[in-house]
Amino acid sequence: MLAFAHTVIAPKDPTYAGVHHSLGQYAPYFDGCIGAIDGTHIRTNFAKKDRQNYMSRKGFTSYNVLATVDMDMRFTYVATGMAGSCHDMMVLRQCMKDPMFPEPPLGKYYLADAGYVTQKGYLGRYIHGTSEPKETLFNSCHASLRVVVERAFGLLKKKWQIMKEMSFFAKDMQGKFIIACFALHNFLLDCRVANGADSNNSGAMDHAPSTIVDAMKDMDLQIVRDWIANGLHDDYGDGPVS
Repeated sequence: MLAFAHTVIAPKDPTYAGVHHSLGQYAPYFDGCIGAIDGTHIRTNFAKKDRQNYMSRKGFTSYNVLATVDMDMRFTYVATGMAGSCHDMMVLRQCMKDPMFPEPPLGKYYLADAGYVTQKGYLGRYIHGTSEPKETLFNSCHASLRVVVERAFGLLKKKWQIMKEMSFFAKDMQGKFIIACFALHNFLLDCRVANGADSNNSGAMDHAPSTIVDAMKDMDLQIVRDWIANGLHDDYGDGPVS
């Protein structure tokens, strides 16, 4: 199963040459988006000597499992084993050392929440006052796209109830069960697409990336974020993007 997981938990196209159809309504502003990154806590019990290290901020012992997901809700990377007490950014830094970690190509990025630093490859929302309408609009658009990772986690835990509680399994097996659930999630999604049962979420691409993506590949992502915010506000004003 673990060998199978390494095959199925991976980007369909590591170059992300096309732009996912779900980004079309925001074109060209989010053309560099390849998916989202987030962590989720998997509850479990540990020996008394380990409980403090694995105690999450929510008051229960857990693993902080990091995952990247594409815009079709397919997981492209999963890391288990990090203690629930670890901050999301700490987990990401450890994952970056993994040669299997799918770093975004130049000019591309994952959408990230406030637990991650906005830097090359990782686009977060505005987290200061956000009193300016353009920042509020950006955050709204960012959230509407980043929700793909929350939906993927939700679907995963609903389908595989084992993900809600790992306490009944030996510690050395828990990570393997977690990875297996992620792999089966992807396998079932791929089967639906192959059988034509998921035509509205098939990964179809509706346009090539804007040349702006290539032009901005060496820019600080905070500058790119400001460009996106300004562009969205110029095009749509203060209202929602429809």
